[in-house]
Amino acid sequence: MVGEKQVWHTQNEGNLARSWEQRLKPRVAPREQRRRQAAAWIRPALWIAWLWAAALVPSILAIHVMTMSYQYDQLNQQYANLTRQNQVLVATVASKTSASAFAKDAARLKVQLEAPRVDPVKKAKVSRRVSARAVSPVEQVTLWIRQLSRSLTQSTAPS
Repeated sequence: MVGEKQVWHTQNEGNLARSWEQRLKPRVAPREQRRRQAAAWIRPALWIAWLWAAALVPSILAIHVMTMSYQYDQLNQQYANLTRQNQVLVATVASKTSASAFAKDAARLKVQLEAPRVDPVKKAKVSRRVSARAVSPVEQVTLWIRQLSRSLTQSTAPS
């Protein structure tokens, strides 16, 4: 206990002056971290920028619609012109390929027109095929039996 040091809180002049100084010192509330204030002109500037951007979007859309409308009108006009040209070409081709145009060209060239020749055998074969497809199945069987009987009579007939 000899080595223990006791701290005595005694009132001496230095301690007394310090304690009264602390007591009389005006108490200030701890300072809050103040947010940094933006400049006064930033809020109106942002509002004006927002209005400008809000007006810019419809303006751009309107310009786009007008451009597309103009292009549509141009394409529609080109289509109408091409339709007219097609009608003129069809009329020209029809006038150049008609029978009277052929006769007129033949007279101008001093050439005689001839009707196209059709081989009667080929014509008969074509007509049989067409007629065989156009008739009912019963008629097809009947036709097949007749052809078979003809071929048998031709093959058995003396040559």
